[in-house]
Amino acid sequence: MPRLSGIYQPDVVEYSATLGSESVTVKFDQAKMNMREELEVAKARDEGNIERVIEGIVRLFVSWDVADDYGAPVPLTSELLFNLPSRAVISLFEGMREAATPPSEEGNASDDTSSIPAPDSTVQQGNHLNGPTPSTLPLSSTSPFPT
Repeated sequence: MPRLSGIYQPDVVEYSATLGSESVTVKFDQAKMNMREELEVAKARDEGNIERVIEGIVRLFVSWDVADDYGAPVPLTSELLFNLPSRAVISLFEGMREAATPPSEEGNASDDTSSIPAPDSTVQQGNHLNGPTPSTLPLSSTSPFPT
């Protein structure tokens, strides 16, 4: 019989982001996101609760290579992100979103014209032509910051 612990396998993704004048290497674990967390982050985003959005996303981070002026590693926390320039935080999240998007070789895009008509806005949840229901995370296509 399959074990529940075998379902929760890490899916660590690494990417680089330019924060200010620094190129930062970041690792996050896509497997840490679950449906409840996605819903809570989406709700917080819709309500404009940026603090909760950032806390939810920070939980996905595994590491980054930022050090203080003395060379000691700096932990990546929501408190730290709140004190970074907004541009840096947005760049960090945009890089994460891009790194989480599968490349076209994995079926996310195609050079061939599909004979299947494009779905209209009345497609029901769970009936998406390209797979499971899209994530509602701010990482999927929007900034976590309301406009």
